[in-house]
Order: sequence, then structure tokens, then C-alpha cells
Amino acid sequence: MPFVSLPDMTMHYERAGDGETAVVCVHGNIASWRWWLPVLENPPAGCTLYAPDMRGFGESAGAVTGAGIGRFAADLDEFLRRLALPALRLVGHSLGAAVALQYALDHPGRVESLMLVSPPPPEGMPRSPQADHAAFGLTLPRLAENTPLPFFSPGTRIDRAILSHLLTRITPGMDHRGALFAAIVEDASRVTRETIQDVIDSLEDWNVRDRLPALDLPVVILWGDRDRVVPREPLERMAAELPQAAWIVWEGVGHAPQLERPEAFRSLLADFASEAARGRRPAAQRWWQRARKLWDARSGRT
Repeated sequence: MPFVSLPDMTMHYERAGDGETAVVCVHGNIASWRWWLPVLENPPAGCTLYAPDMRGFGESAGAVTGAGIGRFAADLDEFLRRLALPALRLVGHSLGAAVALQYALDHPGRVESLMLVSPPPPEGMPRSPQADHAAFGLTLPRLAENTPLPFFSPGTRIDRAILSHLLTRITPGMDHRGALFAAIVEDASRVTRETIQDVIDSLEDWNVRDRLPALDLPVVILWGDRDRVVPREPLERMAAELPQAAWIVWEGVGHAPQLERPEAFRSLLADFASEAARGRRPAAQRWWQRARKLWDARSGRT
């Protein structure tokens, strides 16, 4: 269980594989490195995968005040510098996709290619009582410091039973009786009220849409058509505004493609990493065709 010391925290991470291509995977809200466990257990050939626990999550320890997209991106920069990783391929899921996108925008030339899995829209996620964003607290009003949040049991932790229900709803294609699901519920239950509130505020205020045309590198955006957290339309607009974007939709998949269809995700990640390693710019149509062919094969379609 390796750790990296940052100025005000100790960041835990997991590593898998021994290839020359560095792929860094950033988890989402109320999550941890375990959301990447299926691909870490069988990393694509030629890759070394790194999956850090961001500030306030998983096994990382230290200051959690001010957790948010900007702070997470700065932590990621410190982490990558400590490990002295070469130009890399960056993968982010949900909140982690916002962090990955923010990092790529702030550090041009450091990221060779980017995969955004179920990302928030680049204009942020304002609270909406109609949306099923309560799974990550996104519908909650801005609260005073001592006001108890819904979904929290007495104290500062999230109630496990409610978390289990919410995570079941947003990952419809996952085995909810297995050990991995139990582990991600346990990790989520350890996230504090303070971190959740900071993330909620950060996602509401974050907006990088005007910066998208400057991101001239291959970007893959993966979304499942059963995603109850992130709507489709703003992500389609995002793909259209990026210079080199591939928009991929997987049918029958919710908010966590890497957990719901792990083998298909591993194959897509392997293709993504090998394209970048050869210095090629994957065209959106080619990416869509490969992803669609792979998905049809996994689904038993012709």
C-alpha cells in the first residue's frame, strides 16, 4: 500500500502493471481507488496504472479543508511530480473527470490523451431538485456550518444503508451482492460531511467551458445511457466543442462503466493507451466504431 507525502497530506495510491505507458486513473465523489479495481487486477499490456486516493477519500490522510476540483487538480500535480511520471494518459471518472480535465487545461503538454468517464458538464452541475443527483449530494441546498445534511447519520459520516441504496441505483449493471460493491460502500461511508459539502460547492461553481477549444489533444468521453447522475445533452455539446473528441455511449450502462462492464472498459482503455503510445490521434469515428463493435460482442449482438 504505497503512499506519497504532499505538503499537507499523505496520498495513498495503488499501482499495477509494468509497461512503459503511464495511465493515471482519478476516482469520483464518495469513492476511492477501488472503483478502478477490475482494471487494476488485469492492466492492459504495456501499461502501468496508477490510482490515487484524492484528498478526503480512501486511505489518504491529512488536511481535508477546501476539497474541490481546483484543490484536487493541484494535489494531482504534486502527486505526479513526486512520482516523476513522464507524459501520461489521464483517466477520470465523474468528479475525477472534472479533476482530470482541469489538470489537462492547467498543464498543457503534460497530458498526451484524456479519457473522461461519466464526467460532469464543463459548465458545472448546479443543484436541480428534478435530477437524481442526490446520490452524490448534488441536490442539497447551501447549508450553514452546523446544519445536518440529509443522508448523514448522527455525527459526520454517511449512513451505510442509504449509501448502498444510492450506489445500487447509479450502477445498475454491477453485481451488488459481491465483495467489491460492499467495499465501495464502506469507502463511501468514511467520507466526511465537510468533504461532501466542499465537493458540492465546487461542482456547482466550476466552469471551464470557454477553455475547451484550447485543449488540443485526444479526448474520449464515455457515458452510459442509464446514467442517473449526469445528463447526456451537455456532454454531447462538450464533445462538439473539443478539437479532438470521441463521444462514446454504452447502452444499458449507468454511471460507472468501469465497474458495470469491466472487460469492455479494459479493452477500451487498452486501445486508448496504445493509440496514445504510438503518437496517433484517435478520430472520433474510429473510436466510436471500435467501442460499438466491442459492446455488441459483449452483449451477444450481431
